[in-house]
Amino acid sequence: MNKKLTQQQAMYDRIERHGQRLNIIFHTQYEPIALCKKLRIIEGKQDRANVDYCNGDMTAAQHELITERTRNAVYNLLGDKGPVPYINSDPRGYALKIQPKDAQALDLPRDLGGYGLLAPDLTNL
Repeated sequence: MNKKLTQQQAMYDRIERHGQRLNIIFHTQYEPIALCKKLRIIEGKQDRANVDYCNGDMTAAQHELITERTRNAVYNLLGDKGPVPYINSDPRGYALKIQPKDAQALDLPRDLGGYGLLAPDLTNL
């Protein structure tokens, strides 16, 4: 049981550090873990829409509507004081990203293309 608690604490430490970094970058006033949770929820909704669109379970208009809602939600959460978030529509990767040049300078987790991940899965690293 100690190992499980240690792994769980390590996960929360990673989430806390990521949230702190995002707060510094975007100048938000959210508690770091709460910010990460909100972004993961937005990420999950966009991921689901990307998969549904790719599988033909949603029209292009429906997908664009959800993507626009995602943009608005991210903007409402992070504001406009940092790098401009990028919404990826490819279902094979993360949806909420920032450009590679910004990600490298800001020390965010990155995908294979170098894009910075705003809502990475930090549960099992």
